[in-house]
Amino acid sequence: MKSLLKILILSILISVGACKKDKETKDAEGVLIYTGSLAADGCDWEMQTGNEWYHPDNLREADKKENAKIRVSYKLTAKRYHCGMVPVSAGNLGIPIINIKNINFMD
Repeated sequence: MKSLLKILILSILISVGACKKDKETKDAEGVLIYTGSLAADGCDWEMQTGNEWYHPDNLREADKKENAKIRVSYKLTAKRYHCGMVPVSAGNLGIPIINIKNINFMD
């Protein structure tokens, strides 16, 4: 009986953990923009959604299309991307880094 109870509790905990992961994935529409080479003080590839900018950490070469309108599913990481010659300060916290889970082109 105790074994059955342990299995039931473990199953519930695993189910709750799986649901939490789904809530971390966000969906958005935006535009891919190449801001220039890092070597030339650009910020590489960015995604703009409204007034927000994000740096995808896993954008595939095949998906690097300038000014492409996209629909993405992504996970926001805890990291921030710093680029260009602007020093890191309270006024420059960097660009949030995202991990793309799925990308679709709208054009």
